[in-house]
Amino acid sequence: MRRRQPIPEVIANAPALLPGLEVYYEAFCELSTCRQTGMGVGPIPWTAVDSYARRNGFEGEGFDYLLRMVRALDDTFVAYTRAKQERESANGPGRVQP
Repeated sequence: MRRRQPIPEVIANAPALLPGLEVYYEAFCELSTCRQTGMGVGPIPWTAVDSYARRNGFEGEGFDYLLRMVRALDDTFVAYTRAKQERESANGPGRVQP
């Protein structure tokens, strides 16, 4: 806005979170720092989710729900990232197709 440029499509069309779900998105963002990387992106380890849950007071069904939500976000993220890497590999360096 300051530069008088249009808002990027990714931001303008970002999905809205239902009230109460932001806690799971924040957990996913924090836990994403725990994933292994190397030849490709790996999933968030269960042990990282368990440690996060203990530190933040998720117990019983609360932990189960946290784990399901983080896994759902993580599965989507990993699939998206792997597909993007495959497209980039197929197109050669510096050539990205959506």
